[in-house]
Amino acid sequence: MKPRVYSLDYIAPNKLLHISHDSKTTETDYHTHEFFEIAYVSMGSYTHRINSVNHQVKRGDIIFLKIGDCHSYKSNEKVCKVTNILFYPELFKNNPEVLESYSKKINIHNIIHLNSKDIHQVESLIKYMEYEESQKRSDSLEIMRRYLDILLLIMTRSINESQNNDYKFDISPLLNYIAQNIKTVKPKDIAKKSSYNSAYFSKLFKDTMGINLVKYINEKRIDAAIKLITETDEPIENIAITVGFNEVNYFYKLFKQYTGCTPLSFRKNDNNFKDKE
Repeated sequence: MKPRVYSLDYIAPNKLLHISHDSKTTETDYHTHEFFEIAYVSMGSYTHRINSVNHQVKRGDIIFLKIGDCHSYKSNEKVCKVTNILFYPELFKNNPEVLESYSKKINIHNIIHLNSKDIHQVESLIKYMEYEESQKRSDSLEIMRRYLDILLLIMTRSINESQNNDYKFDISPLLNYIAQNIKTVKPKDIAKKSSYNSAYFSKLFKDTMGINLVKYINEKRIDAAIKLITETDEPIENIAITVGFNEVNYFYKLFKQYTGCTPLSFRKNDNNFKDKE
């Protein structure tokens, strides 16, 4: 039986670029696309079958699927999160040689294992792309394309570096642990899980990720809060507690530092954009 062929119009009509999320917990049929797909695993692990070859992927991995690649996937874990960036090659119509160049470099690497610093950078890029897609402002598509350009460059660099270096400290399992326990996780818990003492692990984390451990945890909690603020009508104080902030005033302070506005203003602005759609 021939694999089913999907177009981007089936998923997101009239779009050249679209970002979606998937749990990968439901097994899919073997299929292919008329578009490119970049899948980033942000939590958990699963089996991704690409062109008849099974790959075990986990947090921090990127799956690169070209037009015509056949694939299916299934996770045995209850918690698994993947961000899918789907785009037509026409997105690069003004400079098609850029996409062609990246495709040639990445061509033989369906799976890219990011190092720890790149994980943080890629997750930030995805967040910026999602924000632009939600805004639907003038030039939002071009801004998203440029973020995608940077993402492809990071992927290419990661491949080049992995051919010359072995990264001795794999922080991916610990980042996965933080994501799964974001409400209650504490730095000392993570250090204990790493088998290093707290002081040494904090230094190792910052050297590896380029960011302080406490700041990283707070950023992930704010990200979780933003999701609840924009997708639910839950009171702000309840959301603060839900994502792990016991002191609401501290949450408000960090939220404003992170977003430039208060949680209520953020919700109001988001609702205004939704009303204009």
